[in-house]
Amino acid sequence: MSIREEVWSSSFQCRNLIFDWDGTLFDSVPAKRSNFIKIVTDFLGIQNSDLGRLTLSRTFDELSGLKRRAVLEHMCAKFDHLLSEDEYQSINSELFSLNKTSLQNCKLFPDALRLLQRLLNLESSVWISSSVPQTELDYFVNVNVPKHLSGVFSGVLGSDDSFCKGVPHFTRIEFQSKINLKDFLFIGDDPTDIRLGQLSRVPSLLISRHRFAEKRFHFPSAESLDVLCATA
Repeated sequence: MSIREEVWSSSFQCRNLIFDWDGTLFDSVPAKRSNFIKIVTDFLGIQNSDLGRLTLSRTFDELSGLKRRAVLEHMCAKFDHLLSEDEYQSINSELFSLNKTSLQNCKLFPDALRLLQRLLNLESSVWISSSVPQTELDYFVNVNVPKHLSGVFSGVLGSDDSFCKGVPHFTRIEFQSKINLKDFLFIGDDPTDIRLGQLSRVPSLLISRHRFAEKRFHFPSAESLDVLCATA
C-alpha cells in the first residue's frame, strides 16, 4: 500500500498532525511495559509466574493505545480480578512514581526530533493525543521536549475517564483548530491507535519501528517518522 497515495495526498501537505506520545515520539514503551508488568504482578501476587508475565506483556501490547484504566482492568481480568476504584487509583499512583524513576533515561526518538524541528517554522496545527493521564503526560512532555521545540504543539491532550484518545480528543482538536479532521494525519505506534483514528475518519499512519514486522496490516505503515520529514 502506497503511503503517499493513501495518507497524505492532502493531510501532510497541510502539515496538520496528531501524534501519539509513547512509542511514537517518546522512546518509552519497553520501560513502560516492564513497569506495568511489575506493578500488576506485585498487586496480584504472581511475581514468580513466567506465564503470568507473558500474559500481561501480551495484554499490554494489544491494548496500550487505550486509556490506562482500561489496560489495567483488562490485565487484572486475565486473572479473574475485578479492579476496584480504590485499587485503580493506588496502582495508577504507583505507576506514575515508578515511571518518573525508570523513564529518566528515555528520550524522544531521533526521527521525532528531526520532524519536530522541520515543523517548527511551518504554518501547522500539531497536537499530542495520548492514553497517558493528563498530569503524567504534562510532566513527561515538559521534561523531554526541548524548550525550543515546545512551541510546535497547539495542544497536549492526555486521557482520563471521560476524555480520552479517540473520538473525544479528535472532536476537541477539530473544534479548537477549526480544521476538518480529514485534513489531519494521526500518527501512532500500535494498531489500536490506528483503529481509534479510523473510527473518527482521521487519516492515520502506523509507525511500526519494527515491532510488527511479522504482521500485515490493512492500513498504511512505515518504520520511521523520517518518511514524513522527506515531505516537509
